[in-house]
Amino acid sequence: MFSDDTAILSTSKNQLTATDNLQASINNIFARTRRWKIKINGDKSVHVNYTLRKTENIPILLSQTLIPQKDSAKYLGMHLDSRLNWKHHVRQKKIQVKEKIRKLYWLVGPHSELTIENKRLLYVAIIKPIWTYGIQLWGCAKEIQKFARKHERRLEDHINPMAIELLDNSKDIRRLKRLKPV
Repeated sequence: MFSDDTAILSTSKNQLTATDNLQASINNIFARTRRWKIKINGDKSVHVNYTLRKTENIPILLSQTLIPQKDSAKYLGMHLDSRLNWKHHVRQKKIQVKEKIRKLYWLVGPHSELTIENKRLLYVAIIKPIWTYGIQLWGCAKEIQKFARKHERRLEDHINPMAIELLDNSKDIRRLKRLKPV
């Protein structure tokens, strides 16, 4: 649970057992929320089977309403697909970055009067957080590793020294006193 987001997980080698346990948990939570007069928005609920195996669609109900089964769920800004390979998440992040760049084009485009330093600040403050949110989880995705290596090679050979400085993350502010991952 986090704020008003709740995820209920049930694990088992047998899908029917996991589904039965999940349904029992949902019934228990629904009974408590009704007693405490807390309303659950069932329209935002989804049922995802996280597995590499083929699964059958076993219905899950929330107060006699069918919870739709999907191939992915968004939880705390992370798009978790049923195979946990992060393809859907990376695709969504690419869409978000393109949309944000499109909105900022008047500021960061070639006809903008902003200095390259200010354009870099906009990148670090607005675009980079979109990519890096939750990267500790999804950064191992094959697609993102390939993209990162390609981007790094382009920056190493860039004619603009400010672009080369993007590779230096020693100036990034770290809120936790931990070592940066290698």
